[in-house]
Amino acid sequence: MAASVQQARFVGLLGAGVVVAFFLPWIVLPPSPGTGLELVAVAIDWRQEQDEAILLVLFAAVPVAGLLTVAAALMRHGVRFLSGLCGALAVGSTGLLMIALMQERSLEAIGIGAYITGGLGLALLSIGLNLVRWP
Repeated sequence: MAASVQQARFVGLLGAGVVVAFFLPWIVLPPSPGTGLELVAVAIDWRQEQDEAILLVLFAAVPVAGLLTVAAALMRHGVRFLSGLCGALAVGSTGLLMIALMQERSLEAIGIGAYITGGLGLALLSIGLNLVRWP
């Protein structure tokens, strides 16, 4: 079933926001902040262990899912499914980042990019799970 124009536009904006937030600082630790892209680079360096390989796939999939969500919104097909997928990936990646930082007791090191990605991910997930009703 095709999405309404308003729903497709809103989901497209949220998906674009996830892609943009991926390039904002996710970790604010000295000497320099770490963006989502830099987290992928760190996960590539640590890929010898399986846990870090999962993080690599999860962090790298966030902007790809955001772009797929924008494409689905432009075509107005598969909007609900891809918004749910993008939301789940965004919430999952920020959740794992927060868990990892809680183990190091440095939760205040979470940057604005992680918060925006998590918030937009929650909105996309609620649309994907049909918790938001459209008029």
